[in-house]
Amino acid sequence: KGDVEEDESVPDRTEDIKPRFHKSRHTIRHEPMENGGGEDFQDDESDDGLDDDSSLSDWNLRKCSAAALDVLANVFRDEMLPVILPILKETLFLQEWEIRESG
Repeated sequence: KGDVEEDESVPDRTEDIKPRFHKSRHTIRHEPMENGGGEDFQDDESDDGLDDDSSLSDWNLRKCSAAALDVLANVFRDEMLPVILPILKETLFLQEWEIRESG
């Protein structure tokens, strides 16, 4: 695989392993009666004070579809183009935004 060294038998160094801190982007809070009638709502801002460039890691339908298409193209290469191209041509111009974004 190119210039990538096969090193699966060599243990990873601690500094080579980047930790992942998963958290929900949307949280549901319950407002007290005096501040808004006790309604539940979603809050896009996190209360923990960490601002970790979440805009760079936001996944939407278009980004997920593009990532899936990229994986499929890398696996199937030229075999995939005759199959996927007519589907893409059709879906990219539809009125329903969900279908258009998935194309």
